[in-house]
Amino acid sequence: MMLLQIVQHTPLWVWGLLAVLVALGLSQVRTREVSMVRMTILPLVLLALSFSGVVSTFAHATIAILAWAVGVTAAIALGRPFMKVRGASWSSETGLLHVPGSWLPLALIVILFLIKYAAWA
Repeated sequence: MMLLQIVQHTPLWVWGLLAVLVALGLSQVRTREVSMVRMTILPLVLLALSFSGVVSTFAHATIAILAWAVGVTAAIALGRPFMKVRGASWSSETGLLHVPGSWLPLALIVILFLIKYAAWA
């Protein structure tokens, strides 16, 4: 019953944001050709939002910001071998990256949204 009240009192813009995020995730399902600039936009936006969340919550705790930086560095260093995408290839002729479709980005986007929603509610 409490969950129903939380959902009912959610502002409309949150549902709009969820719709945009799901559309973005669904666009990642199909195989496509993308530029390197476009390929890096979403990770950079998510990185900025992550940093913003840490700073807004722990603005006076330098250790929290340092821990965030260490975590991001470790994630990049340790996660890199796991992020090799089968079927991805770079075309030097077109300057585009061929990226096979995947459901993983949609799952990650929805999971991150739900975590932020739960923390906000």
